[in-house]
Amino acid sequence: MQLALDTVCSCFPDHYAIRQYGYIRNTLLAYPVLYEESYTWKENLLYIARTDILPKTNLPENMSLICVSRRLPKEWADSNNHIILLLNDTTVFSAFNTVFAIFQDFQNWERRLLTELGKDNDFDIQTFLRLGEEKLQNPISVSDSALRIILTSDTKQQNNPPSIDKTINISADFFPRIQDF
Repeated sequence: MQLALDTVCSCFPDHYAIRQYGYIRNTLLAYPVLYEESYTWKENLLYIARTDILPKTNLPENMSLICVSRRLPKEWADSNNHIILLLNDTTVFSAFNTVFAIFQDFQNWERRLLTELGKDNDFDIQTFLRLGEEKLQNPISVSDSALRIILTSDTKQQNNPPSIDKTINISADFFPRIQDF
């Protein structure tokens, strides 16, 4: 399972106070690693560390890091690294466990999606859409080539699912936005 650091950041529980630093990249990162002073930095890894053990010289570049402390050293704040600083009084282990749980949650969701996709004879697109809606907390619709909605996971429309003859159309003002995309 790989996630972007912004996705991890958006999934932190509400009680965490978070500040972001550096250049935000769309790099996909594997499960987190607890950083120790003796480690050699590697790209595409997500490190979790206390700020007091971060090196003061020879800073790595283009790294993704979650730090635990009240403040980030100036050298790191000005670096070309994507850093999330957890301002709460928390330990590096509880931060690691929280991030690991976020990865596990997405891993479980991915497994459920793949299980549904792997069904040869009884694959149910509605179940697939509901799994997406559940995780993304947003209804998902499938449209045909004319942009008519033919399937939806929207719970408001589940009692009256659209039929092919009586398909819901996307509003006319939506077409220019799609063409501009």
